[in-house]
Amino acid sequence: MSRVSHLFVVFAIALVAGCATGAPATRPPATTPGPTARPPADPTKGQFINATSWSLRVWVDAARVNGEAPATVTLKPGETMPWTLAQGEHRIVAHALTPSADKVVARFDRAIALDPKRPDGWYLRFREADFQ
Repeated sequence: MSRVSHLFVVFAIALVAGCATGAPATRPPATTPGPTARPPADPTKGQFINATSWSLRVWVDAARVNGEAPATVTLKPGETMPWTLAQGEHRIVAHALTPSADKVVARFDRAIALDPKRPDGWYLRFREADFQ
């Protein structure tokens, strides 16, 4: 038998032996994807929601709000603004303005506290009924 034929026979035997064991050496081990983990929730992230027909000027933790300090947030009617608050209590004051934004028509003043166990953050929805 020639040398080429001999190598061919050895290769064929090796190939058949590998197939017979059912363990192909060229296939990488299968990996199973782990469960998809949600990113850790941040209870400090939230949003202000203006559900009124007014424009709002909102102050967060301001000592004085009678026009002395600029508003922390300004919201148009129907607008939502993402915001981050530190853990703990916060005083939220909002002034509702006339359409021309020159006169305060109602006020909102409330203390809120963030719940660190709330997984989906916080929101504060301003409704006309909440204003005085």
